[in-house]
Amino acid sequence: MQASQFLVSAILSCLCVHTCTSQYTTTYYVTPNASTTPCPQDPCYDFKTYYQNSSYYFQSNTRFIFLPGVHVFGLGDLLLVQDKYNISLVGSANLTVHTVAEKVKEYGFDQHDEDDHITYLESSTKIVCSNQSGFAFANIAYLVLANLSIVNCGQYNQVTSFTAAVHLVSVLHLSMDGVSIQNSTGYGLVGVSVLGYSKITRSSFIANNQYVKDILQKMTVPGLSCSNENYSYNNTVYMNNGSVQCQSVSGGNVLLQYQTIQNPPKLHLANLLFTLGVDGTFTNNPSIDCAGYGTGLAIYSDYQELFTFYADIKNTVFYRNQACLGANFNLMMVAGSYSISLENIHNMRGVAMAGGAGVHVDITVIYPGALRSFTVSDSMFECNYVHQYTWLLGSSMDILYTVSNNDQNKVLTEFHGCTFRNDAGFSSFLVNTTSFEQLAAGLSLELVVDGGVFKNIQPSTCRYSILVSAIDAFQFEQSEVRDNDVNFSFTNVNIINCNFTSSQVTGEDSKVALSGVVVFSNSSDTNNGGALCLFSTTVSVETSSQVLFQNNSAAYGGSIFIDSSSQLTFASPSNVSFINNAAIVTGGAIYVETVPQSSQVSSPPQCFFNVLYMQSQYIDSAIGVQLYFENNHAGEAGSVLYGGDIDNCVMDCSSLPPPFPSQCNGGTVFDAIFIDGGNNNYPTISSDPTSVCPCNEPCVSSTIKDCHVYPGQVIEFPFITVGQRNSTAPSVVILYTTAPTLNIITAIRTSKSCANYSVPFQLVNQTLLIRTQSELVQAVQNKYNFTVSITVLPCPTCFVQMNNSCVCNDLLRKHSLDCYISNQTAKTAGNHWVGNTSKGILAVFDQCPFDYCSNKGIINLTNFSSQCNYGRTDVLCGKCPPGLSTTFGTSQCKACSHYYLFLIIPFAIMGLALVGVLFALNLTVSAGTLNGMILYANVFRINDNIFFPASQRSPLVQFLSVAIAWLNLDFGIEVCFYDGMTSYVKTWLQFAFPLYIFTLVGTIIVVGKYSSLVPKLSNAVPVFATLILLSYSKILRTIITILSYASLATEDSTDCVWLYDGNVQCWEPMHTGLVVFGSTVLVIFVFPYTFLLFFAPNLQAKSNWRCFCGLINKIKPFLDCNQAPFKDNFRRWSGVLLVGRCALCLLFAFENDPTYKLWGIMGFTYVYMTIMAAFTVYESRFPLLLEILFIMNLSALVATSLLHTSWSLDFAIASAIVFLLSVCVVVIFHASHRCKRIKCLWSRMKPSINTTQPSDYGASNVSGKDLQCGSNRNNNVEFRESLLFDGDD
Repeated sequence: MQASQFLVSAILSCLCVHTCTSQYTTTYYVTPNASTTPCPQDPCYDFKTYYQNSSYYFQSNTRFIFLPGVHVFGLGDLLLVQDKYNISLVGSANLTVHTVAEKVKEYGFDQHDEDDHITYLESSTKIVCSNQSGFAFANIAYLVLANLSIVNCGQYNQVTSFTAAVHLVSVLHLSMDGVSIQNSTGYGLVGVSVLGYSKITRSSFIANNQYVKDILQKMTVPGLSCSNENYSYNNTVYMNNGSVQCQSVSGGNVLLQYQTIQNPPKLHLANLLFTLGVDGTFTNNPSIDCAGYGTGLAIYSDYQELFTFYADIKNTVFYRNQACLGANFNLMMVAGSYSISLENIHNMRGVAMAGGAGVHVDITVIYPGALRSFTVSDSMFECNYVHQYTWLLGSSMDILYTVSNNDQNKVLTEFHGCTFRNDAGFSSFLVNTTSFEQLAAGLSLELVVDGGVFKNIQPSTCRYSILVSAIDAFQFEQSEVRDNDVNFSFTNVNIINCNFTSSQVTGEDSKVALSGVVVFSNSSDTNNGGALCLFSTTVSVETSSQVLFQNNSAAYGGSIFIDSSSQLTFASPSNVSFINNAAIVTGGAIYVETVPQSSQVSSPPQCFFNVLYMQSQYIDSAIGVQLYFENNHAGEAGSVLYGGDIDNCVMDCSSLPPPFPSQCNGGTVFDAIFIDGGNNNYPTISSDPTSVCPCNEPCVSSTIKDCHVYPGQVIEFPFITVGQRNSTAPSVVILYTTAPTLNIITAIRTSKSCANYSVPFQLVNQTLLIRTQSELVQAVQNKYNFTVSITVLPCPTCFVQMNNSCVCNDLLRKHSLDCYISNQTAKTAGNHWVGNTSKGILAVFDQCPFDYCSNKGIINLTNFSSQCNYGRTDVLCGKCPPGLSTTFGTSQCKACSHYYLFLIIPFAIMGLALVGVLFALNLTVSAGTLNGMILYANVFRINDNIFFPASQRSPLVQFLSVAIAWLNLDFGIEVCFYDGMTSYVKTWLQFAFPLYIFTLVGTIIVVGKYSSLVPKLSNAVPVFATLILLSYSKILRTIITILSYASLATEDSTDCVWLYDGNVQCWEPMHTGLVVFGSTVLVIFVFPYTFLLFFAPNLQAKSNWRCFCGLINKIKPFLDCNQAPFKDNFRRWSGVLLVGRCALCLLFAFENDPTYKLWGIMGFTYVYMTIMAAFTVYESRFPLLLEILFIMNLSALVATSLLHTSWSLDFAIASAIVFLLSVCVVVIFHASHRCKRIKCLWSRMKPSINTTQPSDYGASNVSGKDLQCGSNRNNNVEFRESLLFDGDD
């Protein structure tokens, strides 16, 4: 019956063509409203006259020519033409070029850069509707619409059930050319069963249904720029939040719908523009059950059993349309045979809620069907965006094939020379096949991509995943298909800059062919396979193909991810290159998913790759296949290959040339085709771990480590997990015990290199097994194993067991020490000393003396001597080890010899030389030039280790330190006098040199008084006073050292020891003798000397007292020496400086923090300089200036040291050099004046050299008012009386 209907319809169609073209056509002219232009001929009326009398004027073979201008279509008017043939509505004006930007601005859309570059043709002959007006053509044969612009129209039609500007119902052979339909209500054009050969050319459909944007919610979504890859801005959509009924706002540009028909449709669409279509049902509210499709162009077709549906679309632009599905172009059909062709299409900026923003194709394939072809060629798809891709659909190209019956005919989908770029969504390109579960499926699907580019695909955050959560730029998916033949081929295709996986193929027995030159580059994925992601798929590299994977990246498999059911096949000759690919985790170039095999499985697995050898067709390798790898990287392992088990898998080698057997090992073949281009990071080939091996030891079948540990101690073992070819394979290892039952202790993530890993344990002896996760969880037998045998020991010294761990004992905790059983150390924030006393009792002292301790904050509780500096040892680090001796000048221990006693001779000579120089040059305190110099030397010496750290002592620093030490009458040189010299003996010897010097001077004074053989020196007392001042600081520091003690805290009590050698117990004979001597020196020397100089003015004022008269007169010359340079009001200044020295010495003795010491000096120098600046304490200006120079130098030195900068040492060296140069200047100054004095005296000397000269101490004083030989010297004599023994004359 249907066949007979088709035959009758065909005959009528042929008769109609003959009749329509042979009869005369009536022509009517249509004049614009309010036009004064005369008509070319009659009849000529305005448009209202014709459509209000449509039954009279609109007859068959009628043509209406619209003159240029605006033709008004009245309110609610409808032009209905039906049951006619050969009807034409043609505008007489020429077409002019316009840009989309004009309409964007006119209709209130957001402007985009591309708007100015997209053009269309429009006629100045316009039909403008007032409201609720439109056209309807029903049952028309040969309908022509040309050179017209139809604006603001739209009327509901009960037949089509749509609102549109133009309705076409059952139109045979439609021709539209140069028509522009804009700003319509609902659709611009709705065609229902437009049959025959119908063509729409040079037309545009713009902003139809756009009025609904004013009643919807405006929303911006992120977009990408099509013109500039570095520029981005927002797309605008108009969202229905549920407040507007979907039926009232549905619409778009063009809708073509085909129901059950009798004539085969052949559509030809060319040079068209579909833009700014708005779908009012666009919503992201799942409770709203409505959806709009294809607001650019929508084609729907029901099942056509007898005909093949033909449609070709050429040279057409789809731009900025929005819909739920298929925003720019939507094709949905049920067909047995069809041929759809898209050529030179520019499809861009479509925005879809669910998918197919560029193109959505949904074809249900029904048997029978001879031709099934969907072809896209030379087209550009870009910047298409899927807003919420909860459905697994593509953004630019989304194709769904549904199989509803058994059918072995091929379904062909081809893409030739197409470009997909800058898309965002679930995927840029998606082909999906499904089948009805109740029917057997036998679909034969062939997908061909021949030439083309996929570039800059940028998906958003994935909200739904397929299989392994892949987010794809090019995806081929097959689900619920049984026994289907699916073939997918790439030929000369470039896939560039795609995020994420550029290609995913999924399905049972799917086949992908790569031929010609295929490039996958700059693609990436956050999960698997930057370029290809394969599931149950075979990928074949065809003969003579060149495939390049370059600059791709992913978490696993920078270029290719292959599941365990997929395979790569290489036909010779072929070349596959992997260059600059990277994996965040594993498989920089290739990742092969490995399914762990149980230890019970005996058969080896099949290899993930295969080689088809074509005889005599090979390239540089014997097999004819090359896999080239260069500069590939993996974050953990396998820069070239991860997985695949190539050395244990088997493959069919029957096609390979000798010496390969028919069944061969995969590793042998892989090595034959593998080419290492270099710069692939280690390890190049790896897999999931097969073994746990100890570091730096051979990996044997079973490694057992014996370990003795303390409770709470951290056990660390260096081990590594390795995979195939014994390469590193970072993974998770499980630590567990098996006795009495399986007990998992912890899991450890290993690294890609050997490392120490902490192994926890319980407080019992046990055997701990370390295995890979796969061995324990999946029952896979590993090649090598690692076992630790643990023996738990009791807590060591200084520790007690608490809460299953060894912690500090009560004594250490009381002193705020933190103990660590892992390395048996204690952490301290101070300068603690911990060790055993001479009685063998554990003790703690909070302030380790001097610089004996390293003060690093960590104390080794197994070796107490390690906390000591300079190789010292024992209690408070007070002794040197056997064979070493304590040295002068430092705290270091050095080897010494008894022959060093001969050093006493040069030191004795140096003492004589010092006294001689002081006498000869009159370098005495009475001159006033030495006070500041001696103060600087005293302070610097006390802080020598701060200014000149022991770790930074160069020869220059050592020289400066020794020179300053000598000015303190200290040895300075690191020297000892005999083997085994101790701190105790060293302390006694500190008094030796000052006592020796004092003895020399005292002897000179006494001999000069009582012997005529030795001349009586006028400056003997000043020299004696100078030597006492030089040694004062040294003697005071030594006494403080003697009197210092330490109370060592023990568990039960305290133990008193000498601070500088803890082996000397308090008040033992050795200590008692030292204390008595030090106290005696303090009482008979330090206190009286300080008292006399400080209270000298007061004592001299009481010189008339009978009890003090004789004593004061005796010591008056000594006091006058110290007071000589100062003004009368500041005669106690020397005593003040002694008190300051005492305060600094006490501060330095009892404060270990260098910062506090330096701040103490800073305060002292500040007060000193304030007094010096406010009062002129010296009689002469030169000593005053010289002392200010020394104090300023000292202040600058201290300030620089407080900053703790890298140049503090350099400044200290400079300060010391300046000081020593100043000393040299003072010496030269005294030498020059002494020479002048001697020359003057010699010239005036009396003939008899034995004549006794009157004593004139004041004349010898360089700080006096007149150093000239002939001056009046009595000015000083009245205040400075004669020598100490003159009172006896």
